[in-house]
Amino acid sequence: MCLPLALLCSGIQTTFAQDSSYFSLSAQIRPRAEFRNGTFRPLLPGEDPAALVSSRQRLNFDYHHADLLDLRLSLQNVSVWGQANAVQPVERGGNTVALFEAYGDVKIAGGLRARFGRQAISLDDERFFGVVDWAQGARAHDALAFLYKKNRWEGRLYVAYNQNYKTNYDNNISNPAGNRYAIADAQAYKHMQAFYGKAPAGKYGYLSLLAVNTGLQNALSDTANKAMHQQQTLGLNYFRTAPRWSVGVSAFYQMGDNLAGMNTEAYLLSAKAGVPFLKKWDAGIGADYLSGNDFGKGNEKNRAFAVPYATNHKFYGHMDYFFAGNPHGNVGLFDKYLSVGYKATAATKINLAAHWFHATGTIYTAGVKQEADLGQELDLNFSWKAYPFLELLGGYSTYHTTQSLNLVKNTPGAGDWQHWVWLSANLSTELLRLKR
Repeated sequence: MCLPLALLCSGIQTTFAQDSSYFSLSAQIRPRAEFRNGTFRPLLPGEDPAALVSSRQRLNFDYHHADLLDLRLSLQNVSVWGQANAVQPVERGGNTVALFEAYGDVKIAGGLRARFGRQAISLDDERFFGVVDWAQGARAHDALAFLYKKNRWEGRLYVAYNQNYKTNYDNNISNPAGNRYAIADAQAYKHMQAFYGKAPAGKYGYLSLLAVNTGLQNALSDTANKAMHQQQTLGLNYFRTAPRWSVGVSAFYQMGDNLAGMNTEAYLLSAKAGVPFLKKWDAGIGADYLSGNDFGKGNEKNRAFAVPYATNHKFYGHMDYFFAGNPHGNVGLFDKYLSVGYKATAATKINLAAHWFHATGTIYTAGVKQEADLGQELDLNFSWKAYPFLELLGGYSTYHTTQSLNLVKNTPGAGDWQHWVWLSANLSTELLRLKR
């Protein structure tokens, strides 16, 4: 038995040694204080800012047997400080436990494995499938996965089939009839099939391909429209991370029908580059283009690219005005950004990023075309690794709004400047490891 408290566990995925069997127990406590004076959307006149402390508590059980079996159980609680009674009352349901991940991962042969159960799906830079670790609850899928990896080659196949009995069938798991699905407080799809392939491209780079089909249905009753709509997404990526510079290019195309049954023709294009300089500094530049619908007039086709499973917080401004939190009328997004980072010490990093946002669909009011400008955002963030098991993080963001932004956000009369301040502590460590 050993208790190496200095070992850091990410709280999401443990890296397993391949030459022994062991059991490990790890924990994470991550409170975050926020002052939201215009996060997710601009505040309306007369609205008070929101202030709160939320927290994630996570306990991870991992078992590894040679290279044959990985078993993970991740218990999770997401809370708001003060929301729980100081004296705990009797829990009404009598049996409430939250799970972030719960899966078995079994070797089939060679580099091929099968993973089944609730699991996080993180692909490439998480532009389409992401864990969304910024969100206190993060994101996981109930799926069967076949995973292949050999050297720098990789292939994955995910298959999922969902039901929502708590919404449609009075939460009766023994319900004898009915097969309709509703998305309320559940996954965004009824079924999903996804193939991901990754191949090396030079010493520092790789190419990846993603093909996804989702079955979309939202039927709340037997008399409702129970049509199942199929939507497909194809993506091609190239990433290169080298000592002197890095680059990433992505292109996605979406087709089929969306949840409303409207024929979809949408796309996403992305390019970014980064370079270190003067030993402690780095800079980045990039742009994302997501096609969108027109606002204020009818659309014959759906041209709004959907990213419901991505980690959008890391891409489109930290105040989450786009594709996370409050919607923006499906007008798409053209995001141009610049960033600069400074590594003050081996444990301290400061980063500043500026975003310029425009709609890719056309915005109309009473038949009159409006400006495409959706405003600008500035994000200042810092991180300090106080100990191997403790990291302190925080930031300040400000957003300059426009009339077009307030129109698509339905926030008439909102102020020109919106603000957000946050501070977080991430304590994450391995508590116990038993080897045999």
